[in-house]
Amino acid sequence: MKRSSNLLLIVGLLLLTGCWDSKELTQLAIIQGTGIDVSDEGDMPVKVTLGVLNPTGQGMSSSQASPGFKMNLVQGRGRSIATAIAHARLSAGKNFYWGNNDSLIFSEEVAKEGILGHIDYFGRFPEAVLRQHIFTTSGNAEDFLKLSTQTGKQIPKLLRNYTSLGFSIRTNLLELIGMVNDAGHIAIVPRIGIRSLGEGDPALALTGISVLKKGKLQATIPPKLRDELLWMRGELKETVITVPVLDQKATFSLIITETQTKLTPIIKNGRFIINVHVTNWGEYNQNETDMKPLDIQDNEKMEQQAKLYIGKRLNDMIQYAQQEIGLDVFGYGEKFNNRYPKVMKQLDQKDEWDTVFKNIEIQVKQDLIIERTGLITEIYHPTEEK
Repeated sequence: MKRSSNLLLIVGLLLLTGCWDSKELTQLAIIQGTGIDVSDEGDMPVKVTLGVLNPTGQGMSSSQASPGFKMNLVQGRGRSIATAIAHARLSAGKNFYWGNNDSLIFSEEVAKEGILGHIDYFGRFPEAVLRQHIFTTSGNAEDFLKLSTQTGKQIPKLLRNYTSLGFSIRTNLLELIGMVNDAGHIAIVPRIGIRSLGEGDPALALTGISVLKKGKLQATIPPKLRDELLWMRGELKETVITVPVLDQKATFSLIITETQTKLTPIIKNGRFIINVHVTNWGEYNQNETDMKPLDIQDNEKMEQQAKLYIGKRLNDMIQYAQQEIGLDVFGYGEKFNNRYPKVMKQLDQKDEWDTVFKNIEIQVKQDLIIERTGLITEIYHPTEEK
């Protein structure tokens, strides 16, 4: 009995060894954002800037802690992103913790040279944060992290929230890896900039949508075409449209609360065809016209004008993609690949998909379902006294 008790005591002591490999918060450099630029040092062409989170008031009581936010910058240079980050770790004197890394920003110069090697690194190492959001910028990527140190704002987190709220397209690391490996190898990434607001704090702005083919920047889509791009990709969640009524020189607005886009690829007699069926659900948001949404005839007329307006915007986007930039920004190559893998494999081997895409017949059909007309029935329109 005594021997059994001693054995249980020894086993219990072994289970109380604690977290032998744990690390204190002060031993880690918590990465909040990452910027990658081209270095001016020829033998070390890659420059990485890391925003290291520095919580203020650490170890103090709530009454003593500072309410601010601080970020320290750590930089490293190297022949590759791997060596550049290794040199940055030496400069920081701490191991990096990547779990809080919200944003990965590439400068335009880096994007033109190609980012496949960089995303291979971030997707391969065990501490990879596949949910981190990807951005490009026309300036230096490090400027966004410097902005955090100057304004006291968590710019990497603001960038992530900016895309999550629908102000821009959203691309995280896992999605980028998927797009690069899809048929056509086209990826789209939000392009951001810093806009000055006079004497106030600078503001973030969507300056376009970068189009990359095989990891290299090829074109930039204007931000005004964001909704049309997402409509054609089947990724639009919600938006607001203002429909002009030309015969009245007035407008009405709709909130598109939900959108579904069904894509059906067809190869028939050597012709590539894709049917795009867009269904929008919405509600009236504003009406400056003489038409009354509660009137059946007026409501049908407004629905028809809204569909014509959306249809024109979609057709303009199709022409832009096929004729102006000639790149499959809609991701239709992967749709054809899922249904006709042998055909797409041959096109991919010959690198001919871009040529085929320019001549695809894109047939758009749309439905619009207006679910609500608003709280008021109609608005009073004063007439001029003669």
